[in-house]
Amino acid sequence: MTNIEVHKKSYEPKEIIVQANKACGWFVTIAVFSLINSLLLFFKSGVTFVIGLGITMIVDGIILSAKESATGAVATFLMVAGFLINLVLIGVLVLIWSLSKRGSKAAYIIGVTLYLLDGLLFLLVKDWIGLAFHMFFLYMLIGGYGFIKARTNAEKLLTAEAINKQSAINEESEPPVQEI
Repeated sequence: MTNIEVHKKSYEPKEIIVQANKACGWFVTIAVFSLINSLLLFFKSGVTFVIGLGITMIVDGIILSAKESATGAVATFLMVAGFLINLVLIGVLVLIWSLSKRGSKAAYIIGVTLYLLDGLLFLLVKDWIGLAFHMFFLYMLIGGYGFIKARTNAEKLLTAEAINKQSAINEESEPPVQEI
């Protein structure tokens, strides 16, 4: 089997696909923690994770501030509206994960770019712990891009190998042709 080089190391095609899927998985991890944070806020737990999107935290902050001056149905509406806005933002990450897992390099790059911009929000509010987590996830996402780029070649190699194996099996199973 032919290996493919990524980050100056040689990998088998199957391992490249596994690593590319792991790289895409960071988007789901971020989305899940953002959703958990929004649910925790929605149910008034008073606790959140440092991992998550900065933009959803800003939406949550705006909604909480607006809710302080509202009562009854208006307060409930604000909480639900904020939660729905966060679901849309989180849904974008899930869409990016889905598209990039299916092979879209553009979706992956857009996702990394959006996450970089989201990280700038932590810089603006001087949330150094949130910024540090964003830097870690960006490091993992950027490192994973090498596998994203190599995945197409890995899939082609695996397909060609499977076709060659099937051809060899077919040739072995055919009875010899006798001439008359």
